[in-house]
Amino acid sequence: VFGEVAFLGQIERTADAITEESTEALSLQTDSIKRLSRFLPGTATKLYFNLSRILAKRLGGTGK
Repeated sequence: VFGEVAFLGQIERTADAITEESTEALSLQTDSIKRLSRFLPGTATKLYFNLSRILAKRLGGTGK
């Protein structure tokens, strides 16, 4: 997962990703997540919760 800071904070990306081999990636678009929140709020809640956990884990490791 990358880009979670920009996605959650609705700011520009703070970094780019470059792959060394052929890669497939999924992109989360704000409008799509808003629709998900409207029609499947439980799924949207799980998405935000998991992204928040990933971000918290990364931030928690920055002081070590």
